[in-house]
Amino acid sequence: MNSVVKQRIADIQRGNVPAGYRKTKLGIIPADWSTPELNSVLTENKERNRSGRFGKEDVLSVSGEFGVTNQIELLGRSFAGASVKDYHIVEAGNIVYTKSPLKDNPYGIIKLNKGNAGIVSTLYAVYCCKSNEVGTYLDYYFSLDQNVNNYLRPLVRKGTKNDMKINNGDVLKGCVILPPESETAKIVEILGCCDRVIALKKELIAEKKKQKKALMQKLLNPDSGFRLPGFSGEWRKVYVSDVSELLTGYPFASENFSLTGTKLLRCSNVKRGVLDWDPSITVYWNYCENLDEFQLQAGDIVIAMDGALVGYSFSKITPDDLPMLLVQRVARLRSTGICQDYLAHCIINPAFGEHIERVKTDTAIPHMSPKDILGYAFYMPTCAKEQQAIADILSAADKEIDLLEQELAQQEQKKKSLMQLLLTGIVRM
Repeated sequence: MNSVVKQRIADIQRGNVPAGYRKTKLGIIPADWSTPELNSVLTENKERNRSGRFGKEDVLSVSGEFGVTNQIELLGRSFAGASVKDYHIVEAGNIVYTKSPLKDNPYGIIKLNKGNAGIVSTLYAVYCCKSNEVGTYLDYYFSLDQNVNNYLRPLVRKGTKNDMKINNGDVLKGCVILPPESETAKIVEILGCCDRVIALKKELIAEKKKQKKALMQKLLNPDSGFRLPGFSGEWRKVYVSDVSELLTGYPFASENFSLTGTKLLRCSNVKRGVLDWDPSITVYWNYCENLDEFQLQAGDIVIAMDGALVGYSFSKITPDDLPMLLVQRVARLRSTGICQDYLAHCIINPAFGEHIERVKTDTAIPHMSPKDILGYAFYMPTCAKEQQAIADILSAADKEIDLLEQELAQQEQKKKSLMQLLLTGIVRM
């Protein structure tokens, strides 16, 4: 970032208007940029699916992370009603507004359909764009939480059930920041290059995960015909109960929580391959003095036993994560007759996930029991050195994937930073 841009940012942060810029109700923007109402570049697409052009397999969902995508591909099945004839048609290049609140977007989200045409329920509003460049620009513009929240907040009235009270026409009555057409096209081109880099990185990660899955099928299966050089000992079938100790967490009550203290590991924190902390959910250390058995250790395997993430597990707890206490409905495994790393790879494994899918109780809140975990069977070599050698190979594959995911996160952050500069006109094209 050059000194001119740094000075421009400093001026705008202080509320000063740099040369060539002007102050508007949406902020300080370049003098030749406009702040039109959205209805000047979008019109409502009122077409319905009454001809039966699309079926339930063509229903689209809209998410903050994936945008407009096929519902079955995203969620695994269709949630459409008995008839989809009243559903809105969404053509490629249409903009869709979801009238459903999200955690970071309490007034809904606005996304561009970059894929195939399809249909959405009447809870969505659909719009045609003035041009492809404008549609893509608006998709970038509204992908920033601050922009979409600030735009929708004055327009939307929330109902008693947290639903959005706004008609489809009124959605277009807010104002947006819009560059001249030539600059819009350049911004779209630059951010499109960022998207292609990110997409290639995601494809590489997906391929590495596919390769690791195939590697697991070879290394963890004695019938695969593959054996590491130098090992010839027997393998045996074991259950988790044979080779590990399982403990479920302490039933902390909400009144025990504090803003500072020892971290708590709850079901909602256990995501696939990552721990997602809520820093506000802790307990005071003096409360924990008699809870030594619930103190987690580096290398422990933890498994969520309740909720949408039931069966998700994590085995990369490090000393930096500690001290940390295990909460009720989270299971902890420690090896007793097996290499801990080998056990971790047998649990962080699609086969374990398939086992949980078969045995879990699929009610309003899915859950499983300790017995379901302890009853999982797998194969292990009797030689501890072979167990460790297999675990080391799989851990190296994990490390490669972790590094690629870190690079992906950096690329996504770079894109976000670039968007904040380009979509405000702080950096000009």
